[in-house]
Amino acid sequence: MEAKETRCGFEPYYENQTIGRDGFSLHPFSECFWEDGIVNLNGKTYRWKKQTREWIFVEPTHHQETLCLAMKFNELTDLEANYQLNHHEFYQRQELERINAINELMTRIHVTDTGTPLTIQQEATSKFYKFDLWNRVRKGLIATIAILFTLILLILTVIVFLKARTLQSRRRFEAYAEQLQENRKLIQSTTLERMRMAKPLEESVV
Repeated sequence: MEAKETRCGFEPYYENQTIGRDGFSLHPFSECFWEDGIVNLNGKTYRWKKQTREWIFVEPTHHQETLCLAMKFNELTDLEANYQLNHHEFYQRQELERINAINELMTRIHVTDTGTPLTIQQEATSKFYKFDLWNRVRKGLIATIAILFTLILLILTVIVFLKARTLQSRRRFEAYAEQLQENRKLIQSTTLERMRMAKPLEESVV
């Protein structure tokens, strides 16, 4: 496995491909896929040594004094690579890229200055923008309908109130008019009786 120098350091390079995050699969080469110079090869940590032009195994040699860290842990031998068909034609196809699609997306998201836009992210943003726009329009329509319904209800309430007041006033005026007519009739009858009583008195005086 050769190495190619990029602005993020040396990265694994083999026929325009690089090693995947799992340490076994191959990915199309892109800058800053390995951005810290530390590479996972067959489940172990390696870094590129420029003098000898080879990948060398990285062993931790420094521990913090404030932590009681173990100098060495019991390691389990990983024999998974012995049972994989590393030379099978499947590793040369694009189907393997789908297995590590999440790692590729995470790397492209973290490395924001590569200048390579994410089509999937753009489509997701566009769909979210359309959904957000439709959500705002829907909320606006609901608010408008609610305001119109409230105004119509208020107008109907005012109309009913005015009609009720008009009918009540009309009934009062009718009752007042009937009372005036009764009072007029009573005055007329009283006047006639007084005139009848006054005639006999005048005749007796004569």
